[in-house]
Amino acid sequence: MSIPSRYNTNVFLPPTSNRRIRHRGFFTLIGLLIVVAVMLTMYSMQFSSTVPMALEFAEDGEVNNQENMKPWHELDRIGNDHYLGDNQPERDDMLVYQGVRLTDEASDEHRGKIYLSIDTEGNIISSWFGSYYSDDKEYDIQMGKIQGSTDPSLIYKNKQGDPDDTKLFFIGGGHFALMKYQQSRAQIVKGNLYITGWLNKDLSIEGKVHLSQDLKDQTIFTFRANPPTY
Repeated sequence: MSIPSRYNTNVFLPPTSNRRIRHRGFFTLIGLLIVVAVMLTMYSMQFSSTVPMALEFAEDGEVNNQENMKPWHELDRIGNDHYLGDNQPERDDMLVYQGVRLTDEASDEHRGKIYLSIDTEGNIISSWFGSYYSDDKEYDIQMGKIQGSTDPSLIYKNKQGDPDDTKLFFIGGGHFALMKYQQSRAQIVKGNLYITGWLNKDLSIEGKVHLSQDLKDQTIFTFRANPPTY
């Protein structure tokens, strides 16, 4: 006796192997789409991270009297054929500037003092020390050490763009630590510390001290000092 066709399972159910093939094809397509999406995301992240840096370096390429300088982009100048330059007077002694007062670039308020020395080969050593007040906070400088050198290849230009090769550029980098007191609370503040400036032909100096915790934003203090007296 034959079985009616409506009871023949081969009529109503597709082969199991065909279902598996279709499922594998579907998941393969999904996997390819995920891979493409990840590659596009990685490319986008790489592009967005490199382009601003390139623009930032391009903006820093024109240095007029240290305006807009970010010293962490200029550290390759340290130790790069450092010497006193052809337009500096010959000397046999180290230049030492002690207790040079720093002022806030924005408010002109006192921001501690620096020690700076420039030896006959263009090596510089500097330290930041002291304490100061800002708003209702007191800052006690625990540590501020800098090492660097001169670099005659950077020529000073005034705001009109006129060059002055009698000024010798110097730059240094290091670290700082502050103790910040506010009311009854104390907090340690650490970051990167830089100095940039110019040694004039009469051996006076002028420049800036830069503080940065994220290598993006910076706080700038300025200084000037007369020629050292021995």
